[in-house]
Amino acid sequence: MASTLNRKVFARPRWLVVTGAGELERRAAADAAALIQQHVPYVLQTHVSACDRARLRRHNLLLVGTRKSNPLIAALIDDGKLRALRKEQSYAITVLPSPFNPKRQILALAGADERGVLYAARDWEHYCHDPYVTSLQRRFRPVPHLARPRPKGVAFHEPVPEWDRRSAPAVPGRGVWTWGHVVYDYEAFFEHMSRWKMNTFVCWNDFAPANASEIVAAAHRLGIDVIWGYTWCWGEEVDPRRPDQLARWRDRIIRTYEEQYEPLGGDGIYFQTFTETSKLTIGRTTIAELATRWVNDIAGALLERHPDLAIQFGVHATSIRQNVRHLAAVDPRVHLVWEDAGCFPYRYDPGDVSTVGKTAAYTRRLAGLRGGNAEAGFVLKGMTSLYWPVFEHQLGPFVMGRGDRDFIRRRAAEVAPRWKQVEIGWRKHLGAVCRTVRAAADGRPKRLTVTGLVEDGMWEAYMPLAPCLFAEVLWDPREEPEALIAKVSAARDVTCFA
Repeated sequence: MASTLNRKVFARPRWLVVTGAGELERRAAADAAALIQQHVPYVLQTHVSACDRARLRRHNLLLVGTRKSNPLIAALIDDGKLRALRKEQSYAITVLPSPFNPKRQILALAGADERGVLYAARDWEHYCHDPYVTSLQRRFRPVPHLARPRPKGVAFHEPVPEWDRRSAPAVPGRGVWTWGHVVYDYEAFFEHMSRWKMNTFVCWNDFAPANASEIVAAAHRLGIDVIWGYTWCWGEEVDPRRPDQLARWRDRIIRTYEEQYEPLGGDGIYFQTFTETSKLTIGRTTIAELATRWVNDIAGALLERHPDLAIQFGVHATSIRQNVRHLAAVDPRVHLVWEDAGCFPYRYDPGDVSTVGKTAAYTRRLAGLRGGNAEAGFVLKGMTSLYWPVFEHQLGPFVMGRGDRDFIRRRAAEVAPRWKQVEIGWRKHLGAVCRTVRAAADGRPKRLTVTGLVEDGMWEAYMPLAPCLFAEVLWDPREEPEALIAKVSAARDVTCFA
C-alpha cells in the first residue's frame, strides 16, 4: 500500500527552485525549499538565475528573487502577471498558473530588493504555509474563485491555493537594542531577528567584543545592520559647560571609534551622553542646549575624519521635555534616537498607559522635529532589561555570544516568568504600541528606525510573543491589534507564556 501511494506521489508534478544569486535570495530560497521538502518524497532541484525550458515546462516552479536578479520574475513582471515592486524592502507572494505549462503552477517570492525577498519567505512561512493559521486565510486575499477553506497546511503534492499578497514596511529600520554581554548566542539571536523581518541590531558595550568582526559578518548574512554603541560620557561625571572637558571627550570618542570600532566593518555607531536625568538644566543652561552644542562639536570632528559614518544620538526625553526645539539644531547628519518619551511603550511596565494620547502626540513631534531632511528613531521598552543590582561595567574586551548550551537553557527557564508578565501586558495594551509607532511614522522623517529593548531576554533560546508582536507592529502599525495578536500567536515558532 505504501509503495503504491509513493508511486502516485512521485508521478505528480514536481517542484523546482529558481533563485537569484544574492546571499539573502539564496537563503530565502533554501528556507522556502526546506518547507516544501517536508511534503514531498523527492529532493528538490535548485537552479541559480536560469534553467532550461524543458525543465520549466515539466515542473511547478518556486521563483525567488528580484526583477534584476531573476530573469523569470522579470519576465512575469513584463508580461503583467506580477506587479513591479519599488518601495524599499517590499515584497510580493504570488501563486499563479505557469506560463510555461498551464497544468503547472508558480509560487513567486519576489522582492524590490534582497531584503524584500527574504521577508517574502518569512511571511510566506508564517502566514501562508503554516498549518496553524488556516483560519486567517481571509487576511491574505485568496483569489476569489479559490476562496474555499484551506486544508491543514499546504500539501505540495497537490495544487497549491492561489495567493496574491503585497506588503511593505511602515518602519524601514526595525530591530533590537541590547547590551552585548547579555547576548549568549549571537547566531541564534540573529536567526530569530531574521524570522521576524528585523534588520537593525544596536549593541552597547564598554569595550568592543573580541569577536566583533565575526558578529558583524553573521548579521550581514541575514540582512541585519550592526550599530555599535559606546559612551560619549554617559554614566560618567562630566560638566558639559567646560571647554576642557569637551576637548578631552572629543579626543577620547574619536580615538575609541578609530581604534575599536572602525576596523570591524559595522554599519554605524550609537551613543548616549548626559541626558539620562530628570533635571532640565545644568546651572542656568538647559540640557537640551548643552547636548546640542556638545554633540555638534564632537560629531562634526568625527564626521570630518569619517564623512560616511552613520551616527545615532540616543536622547533621553526626560531631560528635554518641552525644550525639544533646541535639538532641531543638531547636525542633520546625526540620527536622533529618542528614549523615555512617555508611558508604555517607552516604560518598562507594559501596564502603564496613563498618558498614551500625550505620548503619541509627543512622539509625532519628535519624529518630525527636523522635517524630512534628517533621520529619526525611537527605542521602545516594556519587555526585558538588565538586572541592575548585579550589573558591573566590563573591564576589557570579551567574547560575545558564545554561551554554554546548558547555561542558555537554565537562563531561558529563569527568564520565562518575566515573559509571562510581559505577554499579559502586551496582549492588553498592544493598541498603545500601534498608536505610538503610527505617530512616529506620521512625523515623516527622512528615514525612521525603531528598536525594542530586549536585554537578557533569551531571544536566542525562543521567540516570545511580545517581541514578535513588536516586529509586526513595526511592519504594519495600522493593523488591528486583535488581528495582530491572533496572527502572530498562531505562528508555529512563537512561544506564548500566558
